[in-house]
Amino acid sequence: MGNNACMYRLKYDNASHGQQATPSISGRDAPPPGAPGLFQVQAVSAQPALPSLHGALLMTASFQICAKDTMPKLNKHSPFDIDTMALTVWAEARGELRMGQRAVAWVIRNRYENPGWWSRNRNDGIQDDTIAAVCRDPWQFSCWNKSDPQSKILHDPDTLKRNNVKAIRALCESVLERGLADDVSKGADHYCTVKVIPKTKWAKGKTPVIVIGNHAFFKIGLDGKG
Repeated sequence: MGNNACMYRLKYDNASHGQQATPSISGRDAPPPGAPGLFQVQAVSAQPALPSLHGALLMTASFQICAKDTMPKLNKHSPFDIDTMALTVWAEARGELRMGQRAVAWVIRNRYENPGWWSRNRNDGIQDDTIAAVCRDPWQFSCWNKSDPQSKILHDPDTLKRNNVKAIRALCESVLERGLADDVSKGADHYCTVKVIPKTKWAKGKTPVIVIGNHAFFKIGLDGKG
């Protein structure tokens, strides 16, 4: 099944007069028997109980079955990671609508989940292959560059107390908890403002996967070839 979530229908047959029967899973790509721990089930919708021909109660519900790696756990990220992610989105996209902010947050997550040169600046005091490294390593997100006027603001602890930063922090937590189907950036790992595309070396000749607000989002990949 890979990283693609599939939909299945589970039927609860209450034929035992109040005792819940064991649910069964059916579907073209149902997970193989005896593979506990490989999948997790997330409820999507349910239908009211309906009487069957035999007087038993039937209830059907739709569930989404996802490979575990499509549903990251928030608790594996440190507060420093989440704070850094929030500050980065705030600095890069606070003037964008919420969808544009989510897209920038997804770029950070996509880079984190595909670690490489953008999260491995050695011996800089930041743990490699973390969200903090993705954001703070040199020349990744310009807001952290020492030459950027925002850098000093981002290093000020009081910035995290701002209401709009707190709101973006909650947005980042939401992005880290969602499945890949929620990725509004369509898998992007790069972005820039639409205006600077002609002046941006890595963006020349490439087609954005999506444009949201003032930002064009690209899926370039670790090799830069897309």
